[in-house]
Amino acid sequence: MRRRIHELAAAYALDALGPKELRRFERHLNRCEPCAYEVRMLSIDTVRLGRAAAAPAPPQMRARVLTVARMTAQEQAPAGARLAAARPAAVRPAPVRPRSRGVRPRLRLTAVAAAFCLGAAVMLGVAYQRTSAELDRERAAAAAVNQVLAAPDAAARTGSDAQGRGITAVVSTSLHRAVVTTHGLPAAPAGKVYQLWLMGESSSSVRSAGLLPDGGGPVVATALNARSTAFAVTLEPDGGSKSPTTTPVAQLALVVRETGNIASTALTQR
Repeated sequence: MRRRIHELAAAYALDALGPKELRRFERHLNRCEPCAYEVRMLSIDTVRLGRAAAAPAPPQMRARVLTVARMTAQEQAPAGARLAAARPAAVRPAPVRPRSRGVRPRLRLTAVAAAFCLGAAVMLGVAYQRTSAELDRERAAAAAVNQVLAAPDAAARTGSDAQGRGITAVVSTSLHRAVVTTHGLPAAPAGKVYQLWLMGESSSSVRSAGLLPDGGGPVVATALNARSTAFAVTLEPDGGSKSPTTTPVAQLALVVRETGNIASTALTQR
């Protein structure tokens, strides 16, 4: 019960308490300095947010934010160090008196504006998390590419057909990986995607090396071995296929020869 009463400070500052909870919390404010200080600070922030809002919040946005405020536990500030750190030691906050019902309606627009700003902050936070995740994926992909390009045994070769469609590959046999890009390919039609394949000595050894991004790559192909014979690109349904369903639009022969413990790579145009 004691913990529950301290959780009402945020809802009180946003004018979100029912009559019963309001009376109970206002009685509590008279004897709880940490809660009084928290309400005072939250009220100041609410006014600032209200002034910053450029448009009124939709009713459903206010309801969602106030629901979160009710459900989120507010940590009680200790009477000593934590409260002292939040304000100058020589200044004590003025007592927070229970508000009369006559002045509370004036705070409702401010609470709505604050709810809008808080909701916008939540949406910006979600967007930031998504952007951060995308950046992490891009950094990981760049690191994989750089690892192959920096390998001591990295070897490159490119090949094109009469129409200028081709593949460029930088292969590291020690890493069993290759960085592959394409050139001269038209944009994939709607509902289609270019897919890179690592070809083997038989049709059963063909496996996908990934979908080609717009612009032709790069793609890091893995698990190259002595049985890997070529790279090929086909046009597949959106999302890719388990095996090629069309004739390759570009190919590049790949021969990996093992010499003792040292592997060498020879790339030839097909």
